Amino acid sequence: MKPTPQQINAYRFCYIHQCTQAQAAKLMGCHRTNVTHLLKRLKKTNPQLFPVNGIKISIIQYRTFLDNQVLDKF
Repeated sequence: MKPTPQQINAYRFCYIHQCTQAQAAKLMGCHRTNVTHLLKRLKKTNPQLFPVNGIKISIIQYRTFLDNQVLDKF
């Protein structure tokens, strides 16, 4: 199942940029529980995206042009 744009953003902020769920929620303009729910749904439908024994396997493409937008929020 293809991830939603919100799930991709939550994953990117929490797992690629190492933000907390609270920080990711602030960047996304939602509540922390929404980020938790998005990540749980993503993990249920795409478990291959999440770390297994400390090894992260990712199929979401990382795009560097978004880095400045993320850094500007902090």
